[in-house]
Amino acid sequence: MRRLLVAIAVLASMGVGARGHADSGLDSVGSETLRNTVQYHDGTWIVELRPGTDTKSFLRIHGITEDRANTFRELFTGFSAFLTADQVSVIADDPDTVSVDADEIVTVLADQTTGPVSTNITNSGVLPWGLDLIDQRTTTGDGHYLYSTNGSGVRAYVVDTGVNAAHADFGGRVVDGWSYRTSSTHIASITSSLNDPVNAPYGGSCKNVPGYSDSNHQTDVDIFDQTVTAGDTGKTDNEGHGTHVAGIIGGSLTGVAKNVTIVPVRILNSCGYSTTSVAAAGLEWIVTDHSNTQPSLVNMSIGFSPSATWNSVFGYRPCRFERWITGAYDPSSATTVCRTQPTSWLLAEGITVVAAAGNSPSVDPCTTAPAATPGAISVGAVTATMNEAVYSAYGECVDIFAPGGSGYVDGGVNSTWHYLSTDASNSSTY
Repeated sequence: MRRLLVAIAVLASMGVGARGHADSGLDSVGSETLRNTVQYHDGTWIVELRPGTDTKSFLRIHGITEDRANTFRELFTGFSAFLTADQVSVIADDPDTVSVDADEIVTVLADQTTGPVSTNITNSGVLPWGLDLIDQRTTTGDGHYLYSTNGSGVRAYVVDTGVNAAHADFGGRVVDGWSYRTSSTHIASITSSLNDPVNAPYGGSCKNVPGYSDSNHQTDVDIFDQTVTAGDTGKTDNEGHGTHVAGIIGGSLTGVAKNVTIVPVRILNSCGYSTTSVAAAGLEWIVTDHSNTQPSLVNMSIGFSPSATWNSVFGYRPCRFERWITGAYDPSSATTVCRTQPTSWLLAEGITVVAAAGNSPSVDPCTTAPAATPGAISVGAVTATMNEAVYSAYGECVDIFAPGGSGYVDGGVNSTWHYLSTDASNSSTY
């Protein structure tokens, strides 16, 4: 399994609970649809009436005195008033009613205008450009990141290299997760994958992977990756990618959802390698840890690249891995392997799954997993000028784009450092 360096945080699913209104969306009323979709209660309600309806007469018919109602004429025809649940039910059935909406609380948007201070990043102290970009449609930033939710109550599983839980930007919100380092079987699986004479001829060690540098790792990679560590819960990071991703998801200065709970799921070693069996073990742990009462998402900056093996055995994409994500089961599938019923699912558990679209424009994301997995949100990268990043995958299987760093065009995206507890670094994506 090869890591894809595009990491994202999808925040539509973070901290956004059920809203307080119920809009009928009907052109005609007196409908079962309206009555069946609204949870009526005593409180202030906004009632929209058909254009031309006499609001005063409507109020009299329903026993509402004018001094108890605020009427609308310019924006729409209707009124707002404190109503009992029974009154709302009757009004919803009136043929002159277009919609009934429970009144909502409106709060001021939180505003971030500064960023982390560090000698390791460009524009130290300046609001990260990625945050500046995601709260608006324009292509230039305004120096503000405005947000109304902060991820409170949401559990974000970061399937990656681990997370430096001691970093000050997380504020103690990194909880115990899962790590392959507790199992000799998982360690052996990953180590052997680095000894593949065709795909990874590295003698079982990250030190032989092209681009390796001791300075990028706090601990000797062979000791860290190949030593069984009882009680490891993923709250350290000897590579950096997982911490960087977690910072973008939920760092107090670098992140989008500033109060989200971060759960590290360490499936990747110190050079970003893993295997299908280790990934499956990590996903299974997520399913067992997940509570149906808590909104959750999984961020996976990983991917299977197309290969002859996948083509012949799985039908191009690794369908078995996809089913571990979706919970889908197709008994008519073309291969025996793909007909195997999975035992753990993510989407079927109500977990939002976000995946990197890919790190190469020459590879069609429709041929990779989890980028093309049905139901997963596949994310590509754009630069600070809202152009597709030169390295980003693209095409019909990319669902959305988010700020990303090309490293040499816009300096990357600032986020948390993987072993220093108060510093920041750059290059990753939202």
